[in-house]
Amino acid sequence: MQCYTPHIALAAPHTLVLNVQASLSLFNGARALAGKLQEHCRMAPVRPVLAMAPTATGAQWLAWQTVTSRRRILQQSQLNRKLNTLPVSVIPQAQPYLGWLHGIACYSVGQLRQLPRAGLQQRTTPALIQAIDAAYARATEYFTWVQPANTWQCHHELAYHVQQAPQLQPPLTALLAQACQWLAQHRCASSVLHILLHHEKGRKAQPPGFLKVCITQPGWHADHFQAVLQQLLLNLQLPAPVIALTLHIPATCPLPQNNTTSLFPDPAQWQQNEAHLFDLLHARLGPNAISTPNPQALHRPEHANQWQSTSLRPLATQGYAPLPAEPAGGWPVRPFWLYAKPIALGIRNHQPVYQGEVLTLLQGPERIDCSEWLEPYLARDYFIARNQHHIHFWIFREHKGIQTKQQKAHWFLHGVFA
Repeated sequence: MQCYTPHIALAAPHTLVLNVQASLSLFNGARALAGKLQEHCRMAPVRPVLAMAPTATGAQWLAWQTVTSRRRILQQSQLNRKLNTLPVSVIPQAQPYLGWLHGIACYSVGQLRQLPRAGLQQRTTPALIQAIDAAYARATEYFTWVQPANTWQCHHELAYHVQQAPQLQPPLTALLAQACQWLAQHRCASSVLHILLHHEKGRKAQPPGFLKVCITQPGWHADHFQAVLQQLLLNLQLPAPVIALTLHIPATCPLPQNNTTSLFPDPAQWQQNEAHLFDLLHARLGPNAISTPNPQALHRPEHANQWQSTSLRPLATQGYAPLPAEPAGGWPVRPFWLYAKPIALGIRNHQPVYQGEVLTLLQGPERIDCSEWLEPYLARDYFIARNQHHIHFWIFREHKGIQTKQQKAHWFLHGVFA
């Protein structure tokens, strides 16, 4: 029932209350929604009685009565007239007082409403007055909505023994479709799926194999998990034939809100595509194949440029610290690729040479000097240089004070621009 509305409550024994006010437009009106509910109930082992009314209490009374077969009323005025004709016995709160009510010739709900409220409350119970007011929309109705479980599990017995992991793709796809259907019905998403691979029992019994499908962004469609699952199966070696599968969703989160009002693509969509790429790399290359920047507050470039290997879960939750305010002169130009250790360059006619080609200096110098508190360290003058193939490099020369013509400058290659 939660595929029609998330607001479901247990009102009385063997009675479900569904608040479908927000679902009428989605299912093309009350008539179409009632037809879908009836079609859904035909597959149930019992044949329920369906009633629809502007108030939940009024709908319950219409479902419980046997005077008329009309149980779908959408206007409050029509509902009031119909409720007036129902027997007073349809009200559960009036059941203990039926003898007294019949004794004063009160047989219908309409006659019950004409009784003085003060005297009726003294001789019965305030709950009876509250039920009448709720049915006639004179009081607000309150329900405790059923909270669905945030976990899901499904077991599937295979019709044959599977020897190779890629052969598990079709049955796992079917299980994944059921899991995503459950996520859609509960309007939630998940970033982790647990899969148990059951082997044969007996003398050669082995514990079930475990496969963990992780994605960076929470997903609720089969496409969100399918590519990662396929990569994991390609890298999986089965120790024994698989005879059954169990798919488990350990935890869920609310469904992300998508931007459907903007004409242009939402920037969050690009982040989702990037996260999907990380998921595939993680599944194909392993948990330690992804590195994230870890810059340090140091002047020396090779020490400031640090990377750290990270697993998928920290990658999904970590964020980058906001950059400080841009200086007046702008940020200095830095290369895309920085070598961990600078490469010594040759010199020809006082010009740096790399791979037999003389480099032409385009921009610089930019001095980085921290020799006063870092020993041993020489000041560096960085330049942007270019070779004959228009490849740009980030090079520097060590600054040793005033150099004579007999002294040669020591040039080093430190980075390459994209």
